Amino acid sequence: MFKIFTMPFMRSCILLLVCAGCQPAFAEDHWSLNFYGYLKHVDREPGYREGGMDYFGVSKEASYEAYQFDSGANTFIDTFGKRSYSVFSDVSHADFVYGMLTPMLRLTCIHKGRGSDTSRMVTNCYAVPKIRIGARTGLFADVTLIPQIGDYADAMGMVEFGYKW
Repeated sequence: MFKIFTMPFMRSCILLLVCAGCQPAFAEDHWSLNFYGYLKHVDREPGYREGGMDYFGVSKEASYEAYQFDSGANTFIDTFGKRSYSVFSDVSHADFVYGMLTPMLRLTCIHKGRGSDTSRMVTNCYAVPKIRIGARTGLFADVTLIPQIGDYADAMGMVEFGYKW
């Protein structure tokens, strides 16, 4: 886990998306649109926001040999009620698909509120495991269980719904 101090977050997002679009070694596959997210904390503190996250995201899938990279960006209202943004890449492997279940590792950098009592924002990068439930294309749900990560993230469960074409 590390913090990014060298570049403003939006410049980093644009740079990541441009680099992802310029990778000729990757075979491009499907687009995804995430349209709903739901969040539930393990130990909810006063002032924490739960439930619908006013979530929207877009991603593009690319493959390299047996690896799949579903990379994109999203925006949502975080635990502290602040508009937050993230860039991510969900990494999976073709040998580890079990019917409609696909284990993934989400590599993400997230720009979110620091707390409910401040307007400060913080940028953190980390990896979290998740499971995608759904077919190769069509509707899907991503389930993520996040453990307590020091002062960076509280223990929570999240589900994101989307459509892949």
